[in-house]
Amino acid sequence: MTSREEFQHVFHRQRGIIDQSYVSCLQPLVGGDDEGVLSALLQLKLLGSSAIIHRDPGEEVDAERLKALLPRHTGTWSEVVEELYKDSEKSPSFDNSRGTIKTDIWAGGINSARPDGEPGLWLMYGNGRALVGSGGICEIANTESRHTFLDLPTLICGSSALVHRYAMDQGVFLSQRISDCWVSMTARIDDIGPEEAVRNVRSRFGNGTATHTSDGNGSLIRFRIPITETPESLIWQIESEKAPPPPPLEDPLDVGPLSAKSSDGTYSFSESELPLRLSNVDALVLGAGGLGSWAIPLLISGCDTADSRITIVDGDQRVEAHNLNRQVLYRTEDIGRPKAHSARRRVLRSLGLREESVRSFATELQPRHAYDKEDYEGDDMVTLEEIAGEYFEDMAQEDDGIIGALDSMQVALSCLDNQYARTTLNRACNNRGVTMVNGGCEGTVGLVEIFSGDRCMVCSYGPEEALSLEKISCQEEGSRPVNSIVTTSSYVGSMMACIALCELARQRGYDVRIPEPRDIVDGMVSKRCSGSLPWIKGVCDDHL
Repeated sequence: MTSREEFQHVFHRQRGIIDQSYVSCLQPLVGGDDEGVLSALLQLKLLGSSAIIHRDPGEEVDAERLKALLPRHTGTWSEVVEELYKDSEKSPSFDNSRGTIKTDIWAGGINSARPDGEPGLWLMYGNGRALVGSGGICEIANTESRHTFLDLPTLICGSSALVHRYAMDQGVFLSQRISDCWVSMTARIDDIGPEEAVRNVRSRFGNGTATHTSDGNGSLIRFRIPITETPESLIWQIESEKAPPPPPLEDPLDVGPLSAKSSDGTYSFSESELPLRLSNVDALVLGAGGLGSWAIPLLISGCDTADSRITIVDGDQRVEAHNLNRQVLYRTEDIGRPKAHSARRRVLRSLGLREESVRSFATELQPRHAYDKEDYEGDDMVTLEEIAGEYFEDMAQEDDGIIGALDSMQVALSCLDNQYARTTLNRACNNRGVTMVNGGCEGTVGLVEIFSGDRCMVCSYGPEEALSLEKISCQEEGSRPVNSIVTTSSYVGSMMACIALCELARQRGYDVRIPEPRDIVDGMVSKRCSGSLPWIKGVCDDHL
């Protein structure tokens, strides 16, 4: 298939969660300040929805801080929105009418003028805080805000929760979730059993699976046809009842990295001593997919790019079309290219960074990278160089680059799809006294947690789970494919960036509170109870 034909499957991984046909018909009226409107539009576009924008299409846009996330951030509203939706079947329209307008979605900073009418749903953000509510905007104390290093990731936390809640209110989610869907080619072979059929019959689509025929006279062998070779009209011919919309919000959702709700029940966006930017940052992001593609640019947004460095490590050798509905750094032209290098190229170009400020390695993190050399090169161990000689010279140089990045990192973000890789990075971090921010999501469920040396992956999950090689992935080669949706992955990725930035600020002497670990389940954010397993007393025997 061509890239354009592959693009038909861009929403493949969310069709098991939502009614995609219904989503494509939605057209919420969106208002607010420029950054708020565009961040909501970005979420809606990646979800597959259009919108009506409360703007004059000829008016100039001010969205400098969103330039790493948008294909175009300057020009008129018409030009910016056209570029954002250029691959979509249905583009937004504009409504520049004056007077009292009731928007379906309103998103604005704490300094923004409030809407004249009561919006269906609203987002207020600033000073590292974000609230999502419905109807009239609640009273908020300390409504003065200045630019800080948490502005962009806080905005994305808020817009993710806002659009997710809008989708829930519209009743687009399915009551019965479907993990995956595919088309198979089946062949009948008479007079042989399933095992012999699998040995003797092959397909360019890979290995088959076989069962006995119902009459017992032969075997049926099946081959899964890849998404890239399956016309969209042949898959997802499945119907499921939609879940009913939730009850209306009684109180605003507190969804930002720093809490906006005070102990007395009031809301405050009081200004903390948050820095504008952090200098001399050296961070490592492992995984550039659903979480990493958000965390990377949002982490960079809080750093002084003149003297900071980010390292991206991801073993996925190919951006897939179905990544494009939530992995914000990739465009149609990136299909078929390694994720790590594509992510690096995108942030370099969009932010105008120095070549040396972002490094990328299109490989997986291995134990030989994470462990001390003496731990894996005992008397009975043989190095790659001794086995292969100069043939693996490029691999050895890549290994040196990854080990060097691990040695110099000040914080690590684990944006991965399997526990073994998370545990390997956790080992590397603990050996170097570095904090690891861990994130994960599956469908409408996500988590963000912190590992700082007092506990490890084994303490928290047990050795069997922590060392599991099962690859839970949106990619077809994952041993357990999962469905994915942008509002969950962008929330988790942006919260990971917030926590990492606050940890880096603390290292630099700023009195900044580290955001609490949290869970997100069906759009509801709650504190995550992190800790060791109850039967582990003190440091676990396998402590990394």
